[in-house]
Amino acid sequence: MNTLIAGASSLIILLAGTLASATLPPLPEGFITVDRGHCRFSLPARNAGVLDDVEETCGEPLERIYEQLGVLADLEGVVVRVRIIDDPEKMKTLSPVGAPPPPWAAAVAYPQEDLIILPLLTRGGRRQPNLEAVLEHEISHLALRKVLRGAAVPRWLSEGIAIAQSEMSSFSRIRILWQATKGERLVPLEEMESYPDRPGRVNLDYAQAADFVGFIIKEHGWFSIRVLLRDVAGGMDFKQAFVGAFGESVASAEKRWQASLTGGTSWLVILGEGGFVWGIIVALFLAAYLLSRRAKKKRLAKMDDEESSLEEVIGELQTGFVAKRPRKRTKRPPIPTKIRVDDDIHTLH
Repeated sequence: MNTLIAGASSLIILLAGTLASATLPPLPEGFITVDRGHCRFSLPARNAGVLDDVEETCGEPLERIYEQLGVLADLEGVVVRVRIIDDPEKMKTLSPVGAPPPPWAAAVAYPQEDLIILPLLTRGGRRQPNLEAVLEHEISHLALRKVLRGAAVPRWLSEGIAIAQSEMSSFSRIRILWQATKGERLVPLEEMESYPDRPGRVNLDYAQAADFVGFIIKEHGWFSIRVLLRDVAGGMDFKQAFVGAFGESVASAEKRWQASLTGGTSWLVILGEGGFVWGIIVALFLAAYLLSRRAKKKRLAKMDDEESSLEEVIGELQTGFVAKRPRKRTKRPPIPTKIRVDDDIHTLH
C-alpha cells in the first residue's frame, strides 16, 4: 500500500490505557452497528457507504499486523470496535469517559477497550486521504498492546511500528526529515518517550520514529522486533532488551541511523539545496501512481478480452450445434401413378 498521509492533520495516536475499564458513552441517535471481519463498526447511517472503503482492512490486513507482531493466535474471539464520526472535534463524544484524545489527534486507539475512534475528516476539514491506512495504524496499536501485556515501550517505537505496518512511504515525512537533518534539528530519541507538549513538533517526531524504526526493520527484520517486544513483555528493561534483539544499544543504532541520513547510504543525501530534486521526487511519486493505474487498466482490459473470447467460444459452439442439429424430415406427398384426361384414366409407366 503506497499511502501519502501528510501533515499534522493526519497524526494518529495511541492512548496507552492508563485507565482501568473505562465507561463508553452510548452511541448517538442515528448510528448503526455493522460487523465486518474482526471489526464491529458503529457509524452514522448516512455514512454507511464508508464501509466499502474500510471493511477489507478488518480481514487479511488486520491478520498480517497481528502476525508480524507475533500475536495472531490471540486474535481469536477479539472484536475491534471502530467508532466512525464525521468531525474529529467530536471524537471525545465517542471516547471513553475521562480519556479525551489530544486536540491535535486525527484518530485514536484505546487498547484496553479494543476501541478505535476514526473520523472521516482531517483537522483541516478535508476528507481523510486514506482511511484504510489510518485504520491499520490504529489496529497496530491495539496489537502492540496485546504483545506487551501491560509493559511500556518508548513512544517512538510504538508509532514507528504503526507507521511501518500501515504505510510504505510518505512524501510529507521525507521532506520534514530532510529539513530537520539539514537544519540540525533532529530530536534525540530519548526526548521522544512521550507525546510532546508542543503539537508543532509532533510532525517531526513521527517522521523520525517512522524512519528510525524502518531503518532497524530493514537491517534485522520483524523477527528481531518480536524478540524485543517479547523480552519487554517478560519484564526485561527496554534498553537491555534492545541490545539482546539488535546486538547494539539504542544510542549506537541511533548514531548509525543519523549518520546514514547525512552520509552516503541514505536517500536524503541526494536531495540537495534547490527545489529541482523535489520536483523529481514528486514526478517519481506521480509516475508510480500512473504505473499503478496503467497496470490496473491492463488487468481490466485482459479480463474484458478473456470475457469476449469466452463469448466467442460460446457463440461458435452454439452455431456448430445449430449447424449439426439433424433437420426435421417432412413427409413428401405420394407421386401419382394415374392421371385423368377428359373422361379417360391413364396409368403412368
